[in-house]
Formats: sequence, structure tokens, C-alpha cells
Amino acid sequence: MRWRAWIAVLAISLMASGSSLAGPSVAPPAQSPQALYNDAQTAFDNNDWDKAIAGFSAVLASAPGEGRPQAVIRSRLAAALFDKGRLAESETQAREAIAGLRGSGPDADLAFAYLTLGDALQADLSYEDAIEAYKGAQAFAAGPDAADQATAASLGIIKSAMVTQPDLAASTADAIIADDSHFRSRSNNFRAQVFTLRARAELNRGDTKGAKTFVDKALALVGPMGPRLNLFQVAVRGDAALIYAMLHDDEMTRQLLAYTGAGHLPVDPWLLTMGVSAPSCSTDISPDDTAVVEFAIGDDGRTAVAAPVYASRPGPMGVAFAKAVRAWRWQPAAVAKVEGFWRASMRVQLRCHKQSPAQPSPSQSDRPAGQATLLEREASDLGAATGETQTLALDCRTMPGRPTFFSGMPNDADFPSEAQRWGFEGFVVEGVDIGPHGEVTEERPLIAYPPFVFVDSAQKMMRSFSYRPPTPAAIEAGCNEITVTVHYQLPAGP
Repeated sequence: MRWRAWIAVLAISLMASGSSLAGPSVAPPAQSPQALYNDAQTAFDNNDWDKAIAGFSAVLASAPGEGRPQAVIRSRLAAALFDKGRLAESETQAREAIAGLRGSGPDADLAFAYLTLGDALQADLSYEDAIEAYKGAQAFAAGPDAADQATAASLGIIKSAMVTQPDLAASTADAIIADDSHFRSRSNNFRAQVFTLRARAELNRGDTKGAKTFVDKALALVGPMGPRLNLFQVAVRGDAALIYAMLHDDEMTRQLLAYTGAGHLPVDPWLLTMGVSAPSCSTDISPDDTAVVEFAIGDDGRTAVAAPVYASRPGPMGVAFAKAVRAWRWQPAAVAKVEGFWRASMRVQLRCHKQSPAQPSPSQSDRPAGQATLLEREASDLGAATGETQTLALDCRTMPGRPTFFSGMPNDADFPSEAQRWGFEGFVVEGVDIGPHGEVTEERPLIAYPPFVFVDSAQKMMRSFSYRPPTPAAIEAGCNEITVTVHYQLPAGP
């Protein structure tokens, strides 16, 4: 991309824009706008985002105005802010840049500002707005890099539409592939990226076999599996593993995952520390929904970025799961034990916690004694009204006297043999519904790491368990979703 040459004249344009830089009561700046700009642009070219942000901000402060030069510098500032993860500020600067550049027809500067706005909105999971921004970039792409700008915008649309509008994602990828001579001239990595995104789109459309066709093409382009990987290869193989898992090809799934780091991270239990939980079911997420979310963890123990890779149905559901992951937190000391490369691309499979109609309000849940009284009163009222022994289905997490484990014991046979052979470890957090006699009436994987690998084993194990059910007000009561975590760990070596 040739973003450097044309911006070199901006500071000169600022000097000629008529801005007053000094006055009787204002000390002259330590550096001229030209010098400030030169330093900021050098920092930008060297990926020194902090210095670039400070420099471009100083240029704008020293030469106030809303002309074209300021607008283009704002677009550069927006890009630097995005690369620092300061999404809200990036969006603000990009929008101001767009406002200052609109009205000039096709314009590489304007297209770049739209691309940056789209990237910021996409990272913030505002997918519908991101798609509109990328369409703006396509409309205004111009100059020698017009084709590259349009392609970048198309890739942005594909990623933003992946789980919300998979048909749009698929048709946009198809348009890139259909330009056969141009597509074949691109690098293997570029074509592999398009094919794996096309495979994701097909998976989200519900055609797993069709997804396999595309992901196999991506795998052929990234080359044979081996110990030396980059994050792009990890993503391609992670997508392929997801598709093969849904085709129930366990051997191929685990072979692919073996080269993504999934299930091989040290001290996997740290993933469940602190603020890690499945979201509650809502108008956007039903108990039958499932999604796979990819995320990265920063050194500060916060989720740096999260995005849905797969959702069992199109619409806002996948985004809701990703927003839940974005709120997760970990102890920085635990995070520090895991190499940053592997923390940059992690995936979990998720379902939602059920919400019982009998769940107390937030004010009641803050007072356990009052909460217990409420539930017991409901049980007593129901029994008195009918004159018969009744069963209830309350929320295991909030009712008095939680169910206690009674029988069922995991054994070595519960560890999938293929996972053992490939050296996988992981965990599944199961949401278990308990019947009035302590039987398990339903089991649902709420959080699974790695996705799909241990889910069937954990569910089979839960079905063999039984519990002593709680009996509020002497009424037999089942309850929804006691959570049980199953850790799959291999024996320590000699």
C-alpha cells in the first residue's frame, strides 16, 4: 500500500493553510508543524504507535482547523489509535476524518479513513456499522491502490458478516475468487485466507461438507503441518479442526488441533480462574444455541479482542457470546505463565446458562437469607394450593440447599483415546439439570476447551451421575444448572 508518499506533503499544506501559530500571548511551539509531522510519520512507519499518536495529536493541536490536511492526519491518528486497541478514540478520529473528506468523489484518503473506521467497529463487535463503513471504502477507493483498498474492504465485510449474515460473507468471498486471473496471481497466504473465510461462511450457513471443500484448499496452500507456525496458520488449522469435528472425523480433528497449541498449553486450569463464565440465556441466546469464539488475552489479564468464528444460527447470537468473552478476566500472574503467541489465538465453545423464572431479583440475590425465604415460600404455596406432593424446577445457583453429589465416578475410559494419543488436555464446564429424585435430566456443555474435543465424553459422564436433591419446605425439588467442571489432564511424566 502506498500510504506514505502522499501524506508527506500534509505538514507543508498545514503551514500554507493560514493557521495562526503564534500571537502576543502564545509562546511559539518547540517544533514546527513540519518537524512534528515528520517525527510522527517516522514513528508511524516504524509501528511506534505511542509516539505516532502523540506526534499527530501535536500537529493537530499546533495547526487547528477542519480542512483536508487536518482530516487526512486524523485518519492516520485513527489508524495508530486502532493499533493500540483504543477503539472508541479511533472511531471518533476516523469519523471526523470522513466528515472532512466527504464530497470529493473517489478519494484514497477517504477510503483509508473508511477502512480504519470499519476495522475499529469490527473489533468492537459493531458488525452492521462495520459493514457500512467497509462499503464506504469500496465506493471511494481510488488511485494506484484502489484495487487493494477494495479488496481490504471486501475482507472486512466477510469477517463482519460471518455469523450475522453468512450469505453476504459467502457471496463477497465468491466475488474475490471469481476474478480468477487476479486471484491466482495473489500469494498463497492471501488465497488461503479467502478460502478459509469462505469455509467459515459455509459452516455458518449450515453446510459443513461444503465448508470442508474450501478449507481443504486453504490447508493445501499453507503447506504441511509442522512445529513452526505463525498465527495465520494456527487460524487456518483451527478452522479446519472445527469443520472436521462437526463432521465427526475425530482423528483428523485432533491431528489438526495438535498444530494449533489448543489442548497443549501449560496449566490449563488458569483459564477458569476469576471472571470466566458462560453468559445467561437471553432474547438473543437460547439454550440450544452454541458458538465458537476466538479471543486473545493481554498481559494485564483482560480479553484484548474477541470474535465469533461459528454460530449455530445466523443473527446477533454469535456476537452476544463474543461480548461475554470480551468481559472475561484472569490473574496477570497466571497469564504470564503462558507464552504470548498462544494467548493471541485461543478458542472456546460456549452455550448459555439457563435462567429460571423462579430466579430472585438482583436485590434479593444480594441477601441469601431473604432469597431462601422466597424460594421456600414458593414451594410451600404450590404444595398448599394442590394438596399434593409437587416437584419444582428452580435455579440450582440460587436456591437454598444446593444439590449434593451422590454417585458416579469418572474413570480412565472417560478420557477419549484419540485425545490421549495426541496429548490433549482441556476442560468442559457442564450445566446439569437435576430431577426431583436426584437424576440428571439434561446436561449441556457451557464452556469447552478445546472446542468439541471433550464434549461428548463429558456429557456421557454427567449422565452417569446422581445427586441428593434439595427439598425446600419439604417439597421434592429439581433444579436447573448446577455447574460441574471436568478437567482432562494427562498423568505427569516420570
